Amino acid sequence: MSTHHESEDTLLPAEDQHLIAAYRGASMHTPSAEIDAAIRAAARRAVGARPQPLGKFRWSTWRTPLAAAATVVLSATVVYWSVRDAGIEKLSAPAPAERPSVL
Repeated sequence: MSTHHESEDTLLPAEDQHLIAAYRGASMHTPSAEIDAAIRAAARRAVGARPQPLGKFRWSTWRTPLAAAATVVLSATVVYWSVRDAGIEKLSAPAPAERPSVL
């Protein structure tokens, strides 16, 4: 399946067709695998990164998201229990006695 639409390109002005042709010609060039590897290695050296050993669980990475999730679950549970208990108290509370009207 081709993404190049000849009929749509012929409707464009000449300068746009020139830009489209230049873009398509430039987009065919990709760097080699060696250049990609060299760029990645230079980036790792720049930030001081090194490969992490497999199987090592890093708590520092997950500490904040887990704490946030625990806070949300705990808060939702407390709200649910408060609403549920308030509803039970309203249903089980005795009706107030009627006061005689004084006129």
